[in-house]
Amino acid sequence: MPKRQEMLFRRIVSLGDIVALLVSYVTAYLVRGYFLDTWYGSLFPFAEYLWILWLIVPIWLFWLSSVHLYEAPAYRSLREMLGRLLQAHLLAGMTLFAVIYIARAWSVSRLLLQAFLVIALGILTAEKIAVQLVLGRLRAGRSHQTRKVLVVGSDAHTERVFHLLQEHPHWRTEVIGFLSSGVQDDAQRCGKPVFGHMADFPQVLRSQIVDEVIAVSPWEGGIDLEALALTCTERGITFRVLAEMPSAQVARYRVEELKSGLYFLSLETIPQGIFSLLAKRLLDIAGASVGLVVCAFTYVWFAPKIRRESPGPVLFRQTRVGQNGRLFTLHKFRTMCPDAEERLRELLPTNQMRGPLFKIHDDPRITPTGEVLRRRYLDELPQFWNVLKGEMSLVGTRPPTPREVAHYRPAHHRRISFKPGLTGLWQLSGNNTVSDFDEVVRLDCEYIDNWSLWLDCKILARTVVKVLRGDGW
Repeated sequence: MPKRQEMLFRRIVSLGDIVALLVSYVTAYLVRGYFLDTWYGSLFPFAEYLWILWLIVPIWLFWLSSVHLYEAPAYRSLREMLGRLLQAHLLAGMTLFAVIYIARAWSVSRLLLQAFLVIALGILTAEKIAVQLVLGRLRAGRSHQTRKVLVVGSDAHTERVFHLLQEHPHWRTEVIGFLSSGVQDDAQRCGKPVFGHMADFPQVLRSQIVDEVIAVSPWEGGIDLEALALTCTERGITFRVLAEMPSAQVARYRVEELKSGLYFLSLETIPQGIFSLLAKRLLDIAGASVGLVVCAFTYVWFAPKIRRESPGPVLFRQTRVGQNGRLFTLHKFRTMCPDAEERLRELLPTNQMRGPLFKIHDDPRITPTGEVLRRRYLDELPQFWNVLKGEMSLVGTRPPTPREVAHYRPAHHRRISFKPGLTGLWQLSGNNTVSDFDEVVRLDCEYIDNWSLWLDCKILARTVVKVLRGDGW
């Protein structure tokens, strides 16, 4: 119910904003076209200015939403609400003028737009004050239309539910009192009566008007969920369970209904959208197919040079750590001498990275042909085979070696919770400049937290530019 009420609130307020913007624009046109035409000349017919509304409405709705004016708590304070409105209005106005300037729409009357900004601010202010007054009346009013709620649980948790319902008066709920899940200490909480404990539940239903029962944090003990649910269903009363979970800054909670009253309450730290991930996989397959064709031509050209400069195979194979610790064999064109792994120990003191990652400029193990391959990132081309097999993705985090992972701190492991990729934010933003492994982890986690298919496309486009520049090392 709260979620549905919240969606309804946002739709009503946004509809009110759209009407306010339309009225403001029509009023501005009338003021400019019929009252100021003597001094500033006539305007074009109104139909020729309708396209501006297609800019105004989404721009204003975006900025009003960004300052949280579609959430009821923003209307608690008149001063705070007006401050948010002014901020959104100024940002939307600057955005509108910027778009018109970029579009070179010089025929648009600047006086018309200025009049619109002034009139819209007044009408939007009046609308927001009206919304605040309505919420205030809903908060203060206790009519027969208000749903009566009985909250069951311990003191601290039930008080938080009470304040949550108070902050959202448009939910039209009223807490009539509480039932304690343990020892009853006080006769009142938050100015509402405590009717007793669980054994008193049937008596409360007989003596009070109850539309909903909310059980809070039931796993703390003392709450018989089965008895509560059975009694509520027998009487036709809505029964809700409010599960309070630990706060998570980057992860997302998701509820999935299974069957027979079973639910998964999941804390998801990586993207889980089936269709989005399927689209990412299809993009990987398409990209890998093209990449392997380029890899074949590169192999024909560079393989003789690699063999001529140093003995050994053309391809370098190394065990890497994939998603959540899965091991796989990564393929690259060999750019170093055959004993590169054995010489790594003597080069460790010269490592230019702080942390478990090893990287240095002018690595003496790199062959002349290897320098050419690395400068254009051509040594990475065989990894398209790993992408095609599903061990890697086109875009992701850098796959580490088991030696690196052995030195990870717990927080570092989140960077390998997503499928590794050929390119990513670190490769673009910090591959040649970042010397702190914690910064590498931050960039990788930033990619995971903000992942979208569009972000992958942008990273791939930037990667093409980086390859053409040829600044690898």
